[in-house]
Amino acid sequence: RNRPQVLRSPMGTGSPHCRPALIVFLKMIETVKNFLLKYNIKDKNVVLACSTGADSCALSLILASLKDELNLKLCLAYFNHGWRKEAKEEEDFTKNLAKKLGISFVIGNAPKNCPKTEEKARELRYEFLEEAAKKFNSEVVLLAHNKNDNVETLVYRFIKGTSIKGLMGIPEYRDIFYRPMLNIEKREILDFLAQNNQEFKQDNSNFDNKYKRNYIRNELIDKFL
Repeated sequence: RNRPQVLRSPMGTGSPHCRPALIVFLKMIETVKNFLLKYNIKDKNVVLACSTGADSCALSLILASLKDELNLKLCLAYFNHGWRKEAKEEEDFTKNLAKKLGISFVIGNAPKNCPKTEEKARELRYEFLEEAAKKFNSEVVLLAHNKNDNVETLVYRFIKGTSIKGLMGIPEYRDIFYRPMLNIEKREILDFLAQNNQEFKQDNSNFDNKYKRNYIRNELIDKFL
């Protein structure tokens, strides 16, 4: 597997497709802030799941800009499955990002010899996030799913076959897990990172269209947005 790229954004500040920096910045900040206030997420300890991808890096920057105003104590949480050699780079990236933003971080590791399946990976990550929340005395874990992820999930479920409930998409919250960026498109996130000169990691395996979700993400999503 190829090493994950460290990227800034495919759309630099000089791109004719790049939205004005101030407009993108304010829209992203306002969207997340309104979500947090909607669910009374202020004066709290908050865990942010960090994959080192574009979405979680953008949400980290936004939360860092809001933490004083909303009195949030933040902690970045990265889970290392130990299945890829690049994971150590991502772990270090998380630590450096947390230090840059002046917030806490916690790293989790998968047990050895556990099944290397997508389902198991998700199960272990959520267990780690729940444990991280307990250690950080938090009742809130923020996940950085965006509008494109929601459309991708709907298309995937429709193709696979699902109930009416399944066609409702990704929920804004479930238990302690909240998703403040579901109304923000991927291109807006990339613009935001470019304007803020923030690097992020990208796993090239995400472009392998032999996986159904990757094909939906890479080939179909733009037709729905």
